[in-house]
Amino acid sequence: MSNLFWDIRYSVRKLVQRPALSAVIILSLALGIGGNVTIFGLINATLFQPLPVVKDPEQLVWVFTSYSFAHNLLPTSYADYNDLRDQNDVFTGLAAFDSETLSLNTGGESEAVRGELASGNYFSVLGVEAALGRTFKEEDDGAQGASPVAVISHGLWQRRFGGDRSAVGRGVTFNGVSFNIIGVTPKEFVGTEIGVSPDVWVPLSMYAQLMPPPAEGEPSPLTTRDFRRFKMWGRLKPNTSAEQAQAALATIARRLEEAHPTTNRRMSVALTPVSGGLNPRDRGDMLPAAGLLLAMVGLVLLVACVNVASLLLTRAAARQKEIAIRLSLGAPRATLVRQLLIESLVLFVLSGAGGLVISFWATDLLLALAPTDKAVVINAVLDYRVFGFTLLLSLLTGTIFGLAPALQASTPDLVPALKSETALKGGARQSRLRNIFLVAQVAFSLVLLISAGLFIISLQNSKSVHPGFTVENALVVPVDLGMQRYSEARGMDFYQRIAQRVGSTPGVKSVSMSKFVPLGFSSSGHSAVAIEGRERQPDAPPPMAGLNVVWTDYFKTMGIPVLRGREFAATDRQGTPEVVIINETAARRFWPDQDPVGKRLSIGGARGPFAEVVGVVKDIKSGSLEEEAQPYLYSAATQHYQPAMSLVVRTQGDPRKLVESVRAQVLEMDKDLVVTEVRTLEDQVSRSLYPSRVAAWLLGVFGVLALALAAIGLYGMLSYSVVQRTREIGIRMALGAQPGDVVRLVLKEGMRLIAYGMVIGVVLAFGATQVLASVVYGVSVTEPVVFAVVLLTLAAVALLASYIPARRGTRIDPIIALRAE
Repeated sequence: MSNLFWDIRYSVRKLVQRPALSAVIILSLALGIGGNVTIFGLINATLFQPLPVVKDPEQLVWVFTSYSFAHNLLPTSYADYNDLRDQNDVFTGLAAFDSETLSLNTGGESEAVRGELASGNYFSVLGVEAALGRTFKEEDDGAQGASPVAVISHGLWQRRFGGDRSAVGRGVTFNGVSFNIIGVTPKEFVGTEIGVSPDVWVPLSMYAQLMPPPAEGEPSPLTTRDFRRFKMWGRLKPNTSAEQAQAALATIARRLEEAHPTTNRRMSVALTPVSGGLNPRDRGDMLPAAGLLLAMVGLVLLVACVNVASLLLTRAAARQKEIAIRLSLGAPRATLVRQLLIESLVLFVLSGAGGLVISFWATDLLLALAPTDKAVVINAVLDYRVFGFTLLLSLLTGTIFGLAPALQASTPDLVPALKSETALKGGARQSRLRNIFLVAQVAFSLVLLISAGLFIISLQNSKSVHPGFTVENALVVPVDLGMQRYSEARGMDFYQRIAQRVGSTPGVKSVSMSKFVPLGFSSSGHSAVAIEGRERQPDAPPPMAGLNVVWTDYFKTMGIPVLRGREFAATDRQGTPEVVIINETAARRFWPDQDPVGKRLSIGGARGPFAEVVGVVKDIKSGSLEEEAQPYLYSAATQHYQPAMSLVVRTQGDPRKLVESVRAQVLEMDKDLVVTEVRTLEDQVSRSLYPSRVAAWLLGVFGVLALALAAIGLYGMLSYSVVQRTREIGIRMALGAQPGDVVRLVLKEGMRLIAYGMVIGVVLAFGATQVLASVVYGVSVTEPVVFAVVLLTLAAVALLASYIPARRGTRIDPIIALRAE
């Protein structure tokens, strides 16, 4: 330990002696390490980091229902939850909740808040105590009905109540129902699912009072086993494994199947650990993107490490006389290797500390790039996993990329080295190693630049895609009548009156409504389709189609051409035969070479009711601009009431000028409605490109960074080469060589290495782009323009990095060079 301390002290002193070189190395590595730590920190927060404030989170497991014939994870019904909770003997508690947007009113203007309807044991199972007041008790969510009590988050308490302690005990309304605030959660508690942190928790048994009433003849959501939307997690008893709990719940599921064969046929139960708060159903979507990002930042780090290894070789060569003296005085080679390796490790550890700082800033920047109405709440703290990952990454890369220079530097030819006559013993080998490092830098940089180019071209192609509807001069105004528990009759009357009022506003051309607005983050439902008169094989999956529910004049307002038949009309109302409009892809898929108008289909199953096709419209981009055309259906909102719709207002000029007017008209009809997310259709389309934009931005930054590191490496290697060849260049110039000859000599050496790196990089890029084939849109993975532009850019940067030391070589005075020798 004493020797280690002195080695570290000596290493720090050597770094201080050459501050410029040390700063370049540390900054290069810090950028590479920082990128890796940033991505790992986000993965850690979503997959591994325990839920904050929660007691013994390792004992918590998600509990999903699933079909025994399919690998899926589904929410459960309230009735099934009660049976699983009461009949199991493997949990100390089993809790359930449902996430809903609620309308909060404290006496002024209503505000949309993120709410969770939670079972009475929600907080006790989590082991979370209130920071102020109390949380739920079992009796707050009793079988005979729930108490109208609410627990609010620390954020909502600060934002809406100014942190006033008297907020506990105050009355508020959610969705028009009066509640009494009984507690405030701790500041660190952000719920049990990553993403949007809840603002309020109310008893689950209040579902019927808060949500829109069911249609006439439909059962209550809390009594039917077909209504599956409640998520569950439980706390395992001590010494009970997840496998044991899985087996016990599967037995209960079989009993429920026997007791309720219609609703619970072939239903099973699946358990997964609660870690990071990311719902297991979302992990499959995140892991590929996380893996791609890790691969990209890993390449940046690799380029930085190779660059640093090359610089360490150069620095070691400059210390050959010092090393030779040490060996002559009897220093063991192992001691020198250890000393040089510790110098490298000190550099890498300092870079790791810098990487942590960069990661802290980069994480905030990435989260800030999220669309405002989809703000992601991620508890990306620097915990022991992040620190451990950073330290391990620093030590591992420092050892791997510091060992080769240390071994090379510890083998000088003593006599020439002491006379300062030659480079290290095996100098040719050292030169080859530096050349290999440089070629690797160029190759990896090329892969990153080409990948970034593909994403940028893909983003540009996406922007140029016509979505199938008119984007300009349109407003989108979400209106959720369900928050105020409108009945169907009252809701239909509201929609008719608001359409008339807004439609008569000066500057408005037309108005309609839809359940889903294209290219929103939730832009379509999906449903199985049954074609009348066409039997389906028992084992064959039913045809699927996207589904939207729209008001009259929707296609006119959106600018979607009607290719055949008609739009929905005011006469398409409840009590009249059901009608449906399909897109051209559905027409080709379901009735090839036939006129679909007049044909009938059923949405949801072969039992009907069947709806008549009255029109065919042009395909549009519904979910994303990159999607392929899929069958799509439109039902009439006048026949199928929806408690939440979005007004689509087509204007004659700039739609932003009408935002306040339209919003005021909605509030005049009902002041308790929440109308906050008013936006233009152009903004909505632009936000749909957010994932592609972030990917292109990140890869572009990574590619430019890698290119800069490669240029620095080439410049450093050729500068050192010019210094080492001072005598040779002096002799050449003394014998009549012109400055241009010296420039060509140095350029030839640099561009030869660049050419090798480009060839290898192109081969690697072909392989890498095959992986990207599924995520880039409208671009060939062998896009010749991207490859050509990247190769030319890299060649130009390399030429510049080579020319500067080459030009410096022409300034060598032959007399001074020969006299020095």
